[in-house]
Amino acid sequence: MKIIFANRNDCLSNKGGDTVQMLLTKDYLEKKYNLNIEICLDPSELKIKEFDILHVFNIQTYSESYDFIKVARSRKIPVVLTPVYWDLNYCNAYYILTRLKLYKPYRLTPGLSNFLRVITNPFLPAGYLSGSYRRSIAEILSSIDILLPNSTEEWNIIRNHFRFELKNPPSIIPNAIELKEEINDQLPEKDQDLIIQVGRISPFKNQAATVLALKGMKNKQLLLIGRVENHDYYKYVQRLSTKHGGITFIDEINYTGLEEYYRKASVHVLPSLRESPGLTSLEAFLHGCEIVISNNLYGPVDYYQFSQIGHICNPFDLVSISDAIKNSFINMKNDPDTRMRYFKFFNYNTVADLTFKAYVSLGTQT
Repeated sequence: MKIIFANRNDCLSNKGGDTVQMLLTKDYLEKKYNLNIEICLDPSELKIKEFDILHVFNIQTYSESYDFIKVARSRKIPVVLTPVYWDLNYCNAYYILTRLKLYKPYRLTPGLSNFLRVITNPFLPAGYLSGSYRRSIAEILSSIDILLPNSTEEWNIIRNHFRFELKNPPSIIPNAIELKEEINDQLPEKDQDLIIQVGRISPFKNQAATVLALKGMKNKQLLLIGRVENHDYYKYVQRLSTKHGGITFIDEINYTGLEEYYRKASVHVLPSLRESPGLTSLEAFLHGCEIVISNNLYGPVDYYQFSQIGHICNPFDLVSISDAIKNSFINMKNDPDTRMRYFKFFNYNTVADLTFKAYVSLGTQT
């Protein structure tokens, strides 16, 4: 069986969670099921390729996604979609503030967030949730053969945002981590004063809130690890860090390099405005960190059991973030038994098995 994986045209040069998910899914499907998978980032190239299934990643770049899908539909080839979708209402409200260089994590109530989005909708990326946006996404969803959301919460948001009819029931495929070795039954030796946050330096990853939430925790050291996406925001976070002290910036490093920091740090903080679910949180948990995660407005908390394995915060509430960090040092939830149970499911062997099962359900020759 020949499968094409399609994604946004810059997914390899500007890597994100959708890139990691696509590449690891490809790796494990090829290893476990001997599938022939090719990555295609240009819809025009798809017209001359022979393949049995098109698997598209990332619905939010809907124009590119639909160009791929139209080629497959014209040739009556089944289409699988991993949507990588979330409600961006709060992100887009905050986007308006960041355009004004207002980077402080202001309290965005649902009413204020919706007001900012509505009055500025034409200026938001992709005209978020405008009539044309809704129609475009709904048309894509109605035309595919099977949908593979990363969580039940993601599926519920898609159902609430768009009017469409699926040809087949969706299959939930978790986002996960790669288990390269057996989970250690001992916690690594931790630096009890070290906190890390891994992710691109961006208002939506909310490093400023992490720095501000550490006020009063003078003995704690913070490492902010990731490439600079927004230079104005980076300078703002630097200014806050100078006032606090004990905060270090480290440029983006590969996963092998990150393992050293995950093993050493006691806590990983990610008060992000949008995750599905946040691979760095899963990686940190694998290596024995306590994890602080945003609540269910900003990512899938229930499906990934974050209330059981981590510490939940409101990313727009500095007291909430601060309390979650403090609690992570007192009410520790990360232990070998919990990790073993958790990653027995949330790993890429599971992803490959469930994805292959979805392919087989289409009735395509395997």
